[in-house]
Amino acid sequence: MWLAEIYLLGVIVGLIATQGGVVTRLVMALLWPLGPLAFIITATGLLVVAAIAHEARENLKSPRRARRTRSNKVHFSSPFPPDECIRRISSVTQRDSVFAEWRRPAAVVAKVRDHRFRLRYQRPFFHNPSAPILYGEVEPNGSGADVYADFRIHPFTKWFFVAWFALLGTITALGVVLGKRDPGPTLLMILASLGMAAFGASLLFFGRRVIGAGDQERIMAVLREALQYASRPS
Repeated sequence: MWLAEIYLLGVIVGLIATQGGVVTRLVMALLWPLGPLAFIITATGLLVVAAIAHEARENLKSPRRARRTRSNKVHFSSPFPPDECIRRISSVTQRDSVFAEWRRPAAVVAKVRDHRFRLRYQRPFFHNPSAPILYGEVEPNGSGADVYADFRIHPFTKWFFVAWFALLGTITALGVVLGKRDPGPTLLMILASLGMAAFGASLLFFGRRVIGAGDQERIMAVLREALQYASRPS
């Protein structure tokens, strides 16, 4: 098998290149796969952290620029000034925290900061990482406030699955390339990667479309109660 051949080649190189006593050379040579594995884990972690940091930076964009780049947009006007809008949102929601899922009954929970807010629907004793979350910002317009918002999944969930599918794509590509030498095991590796990709996609779909069904309507109903807008959001 090509995996065994690669491993044995790494052991031989480790025995020759490693400095130290016999025991040190032997241990380092036998455990050499931990080095590439640690590199892959570290690189993946750095990519995920960088992606989340980029997402946080995107959240600081001005509302007008955000309107040009975001999907699932919500835009409406409220007769209340921005500070009153934020106060009203806080008054009709519960504070979001790491313990929010332990609350009963189900409710819309919120995080607010300055004129920005984040709303999501929290079910008791269950956290749905694929649930739609409303990220919004309030801007004064002279006669009240304009509210710009959009529904997205949590940035960590988004970039976790980006890294997940990228890793599985890399494994599948390696299987296709190396399968010419030993097609049996590589075919199983490709099928396993495709199965894990399908499983990840089903988790996203099930969390957002089945468990999270109706979350957007519940969030918008609370927002309508708080800000008392009459027109349909655009």
